[in-house]
Amino acid sequence: MYKNDKRFDVQSAGISSVARQVLNPDLLRWADFVFVMEEYQIDKVKTNFPIDHKENRFFNLDIRDHYEYMDSNLIGLIKEKFENKLKEID
Repeated sequence: MYKNDKRFDVQSAGISSVARQVLNPDLLRWADFVFVMEEYQIDKVKTNFPIDHKENRFFNLDIRDHYEYMDSNLIGLIKEKFENKLKEID
């Protein structure tokens, strides 16, 4: 969704072993910020990847993770909530 947005250098990864791109320690080290859909995902990342986690780099978009890949409703929610979180970060 944001890969062609000139404001960001983004990567997308999932915590499931069947994700198109599975999260790994290198991606976590690379990322300045990590956005997740639900709070439990932050806990799972921290548990599965016990590297130096700075609390202020994790952001929960508070979107139930029950949508199909690239569902138009999901895209709208992500864009709305992501842009709102960006305002909070600034």
